[in-house]
Order: sequence, then C-alpha cells, then structure tokens
Amino acid sequence: MTTGDDNQNIAKGQALRGMVDPATDDMNREWSYETRPTVCIGVPLQPDWTHVTYDGALYSRQHAELCFFRGDPLRPLLARQKTLLDGWIPIVGYEWRDGDVACDIETFAAPLDGEDASNTVSFVRATMRNDGPTPATAVFVAAPPMLTAEERERGFEEQGA
Repeated sequence: MTTGDDNQNIAKGQALRGMVDPATDDMNREWSYETRPTVCIGVPLQPDWTHVTYDGALYSRQHAELCFFRGDPLRPLLARQKTLLDGWIPIVGYEWRDGDVACDIETFAAPLDGEDASNTVSFVRATMRNDGPTPATAVFVAAPPMLTAEERERGFEEQGA
C-alpha cells in the first residue's frame, strides 16, 4: 500500500527524469515509455550506424549531425513517435503538424552505388502539404546543430516533453 509520502516521492522522481506530458503523444500511433526515444538506421555489416534522435535529428558516431527545425521563430522538432516501415524495416518515419500544414519525414541509409556497407550514407526525405482550404505558410529548416546538447535539451523541455 502506498502512502501520501510515497506518491510525493514518485512524483518528484518523475519530475526529475522529465516525464513526458501524455498530451504530447497521439495514442493511436506508436509511442515509447522513454522520454527521449531513439532508433537507428543503417545496413547489415555497416561499421557505424546513425541515430534518429528523440527530436528527429540524425546523429552519427563520426559526430556528424543534421537537425530539423520548424516554425517562426525556429524551434527543434519533437519527434518522439517514430515508425519503422512495415513495423521492422529500418526506414524511419515521423510527422508533425502546425495548424493545417503537415510534414512527413522519412530517413534511411544505403551504401553508395558500387560501394560496400562501409561507405553508407543516410538520407532524409521531407514532404510538406497543406491540408486546409486556404493557403498557408510554413517554415522547415535542415541544418547542422546550432545549439549545444544542453541548449537542445532546454528547448525540448520548453515544448512540454
């Protein structure tokens, strides 16, 4: 049996770990218990893989990173709910909406033509559409990180996650 003190300690622990507001996730889609879930893309026998991070950025072990931002002013994407193609193929997809504007993002890795897995490249395809009846403006930016890891964490926390 838990007591009021136990419940307070549980709540404090969740706050310290940065518990995600359940309203952040669409319960009809894949979701994760983890606050900052990641998934990897790559091909068999590839010596290094690429993380698709909690905010949708691509990060490789060679310290190359490509981040995605949206809106005006720019803010990092929040891409907690990612999907593997057909549930298992390492083609990672996620989406975000801003009003009537939707953006679908798909990431995957493949070796360069004529090369083996040691020369694998990560790819990104972003498709934007306006689902509304009137014209809309949207901003989407792909860029190397402009923030330190700590600044990215702060931006993530400000989005309620």
